[in-house]
Amino acid sequence: MLLQQLHAQLPQGLCEVVDHWEADLCAIGLKNNERLAYISTYNYAGSDPMKYDLDLELTDAEKITGVRTGRAISKTELFSELIAFFQINGVEK
Repeated sequence: MLLQQLHAQLPQGLCEVVDHWEADLCAIGLKNNERLAYISTYNYAGSDPMKYDLDLELTDAEKITGVRTGRAISKTELFSELIAFFQINGVEK
């Protein structure tokens, strides 16, 4: 359900869904070039409303740089962070 809602909020083709976290079955990733967003619900199973952990990273061949983290954030905050990170309606896409 979250992926469907994200798909509706983000421009089509902006990000690809990736799974680099085999140990966290409650996580998904969104990637666009060097930008990677890691979203997990692991700590919040059964929460109402659902909460999310978010890690935003810049990646290149040599290193990964953490840009921002969010813990126990709402879906509204999650979408806001993703839109800002992927600079939707901004310079980059």
